[in-house]
Amino acid sequence: MTTDHSQTQKRLEQLRGGLPIEGPGARGIERMARNSKCSRLRVLTYAGVSPTTAARRVYGEEPREGRSPFAISQGNRFEAELFRDGAQKLIELYRSHNRLPETPKVVDLSLLHPKASAESLERRHTETIGLLERRLAGDSKAPHLIIKPRFQIELLGRTCMVEPDFLVAGDGDELYRVGEIKSYADRDGKTEPSKIRGACRQIAVGVVALRGELEVRGSTDQLSSLVCARGDLVLRA
Repeated sequence: MTTDHSQTQKRLEQLRGGLPIEGPGARGIERMARNSKCSRLRVLTYAGVSPTTAARRVYGEEPREGRSPFAISQGNRFEAELFRDGAQKLIELYRSHNRLPETPKVVDLSLLHPKASAESLERRHTETIGLLERRLAGDSKAPHLIIKPRFQIELLGRTCMVEPDFLVAGDGDELYRVGEIKSYADRDGKTEPSKIRGACRQIAVGVVALRGELEVRGSTDQLSSLVCARGDLVLRA
């Protein structure tokens, strides 16, 4: 078993050719699901190389697709606005739909572990699982809102990390629901369908990852009742 793992890692290093390993995240996993027949994309994802890196470092070309710097900046500002002051605006949104109590408990893991180091990210994952177990145990002090949780997910035989924007649960909920934030405007039925599909697939990655974390802990009998195949998509007004 150890030899096989070592050979696999060696082969992956050869595929990367000295490039640093990159986790695909929910966005990368959604992209692969959308292009499931593309063998090149599967190999890149398995090896831990993003298409953007491959285009620039391997083919010497500037990627023609992807989010613009303006869109990224707008998304970061919108997310920061929702999470500011203990996520007050996000809480107000949920309270307007009677989804959260008057004074919900909030844990922002991005503030507790702000560094992007491997150790800090692993601690964020460990704390996410601890909070998840508290909710499953019926702990009344478990948070209603968890910002920037981290989950493990198995992808093509390797372990990857995904980071939903938030998890939310009301007083009567046994488990959390995955939430995703997008900065494009909600135009009711006229919102671009491809954007909605992509966001929903990212939520689906979070749902699968959450189910996987329960399976590891021997909670498979609770999956159908506790982890529903739905999530919350928050758009700009």
